[in-house]
Amino acid sequence: MADIIRLAQTLLLVPELHWLVAEETAADNPVLLQYLLSIRLVFTYLKAPLPEAMRDWPVRPSGVPGHRAALAWIRGNAGNGVVIFSRDDSAFDYRIFEEIRWTKVVSVFPVGLTKRQDVMSPVVRGGRFLGWYPNTLTNTQYPSHVDNFAISVERLKQRRRANFPWSEEFGEQSIIAKLGVTPQDMEFKADQCTKIWVWCGERPHQPKYTLGSVDLEREGYHDTNIRWLQRHLRLPRTPPSAAYVLTPDTVVKMKDNYTDDDDDDDDEDTFMLSTSQYDNAPDYDF
Repeated sequence: MADIIRLAQTLLLVPELHWLVAEETAADNPVLLQYLLSIRLVFTYLKAPLPEAMRDWPVRPSGVPGHRAALAWIRGNAGNGVVIFSRDDSAFDYRIFEEIRWTKVVSVFPVGLTKRQDVMSPVVRGGRFLGWYPNTLTNTQYPSHVDNFAISVERLKQRRRANFPWSEEFGEQSIIAKLGVTPQDMEFKADQCTKIWVWCGERPHQPKYTLGSVDLEREGYHDTNIRWLQRHLRLPRTPPSAAYVLTPDTVVKMKDNYTDDDDDDDDEDTFMLSTSQYDNAPDYDF
């Protein structure tokens, strides 16, 4: 429920949104349903149990039943719009929804991986698609993470056989390929793929690359969007002993008002936000 509640707070900021909540279960979840009914979001609750024949598979296709159920509902009920998929551990900046709203066929954008502060992204130079970062993750030209893309409802209804395969591996690449989209057709969102507006966890089989330590010149990324993404991952941290308090008049840096006996670098900074005036705040371009 924590993930659902967190995601709902972001979706409440997005106008004209219909949330499809698919659970891999055959029974109602009364706690989840009660929560969904208590918030001001248009939603549809879908039960998508894993087929009996697949429950003994060594690796279950996690998330696939829900994605397939959602696609079936969209093709049978939606007139137009844009579809974005999400895993249960994803976090969104509301600005990504405003950009993908104008997707014509398929749009793509970077996704941050929270566990190791890395990223999966199209590589873009001068508005042209060059490949994917990390380039050793896959040989495909298509997105390799479910949070990497959005699809127009119109194209989904035109290509009704396009779906997530029951094998979880490379499922995202399969559905995009079946939509009849080439890499050159993909539309770049999140400020031309220079911003990380979607964050999620990572799958166990993903290789552990770290963009923050990549030599952009040597790897050929220096004149691409990847240099801007690397900058995001290298943002300086405010020491845990400092807090920024934003008041209606100015921004005052208050030292020693926030203390923590734990010296762990993973401690979160504390911010109190009450105005849009950031005169003395650090200049971070998110």
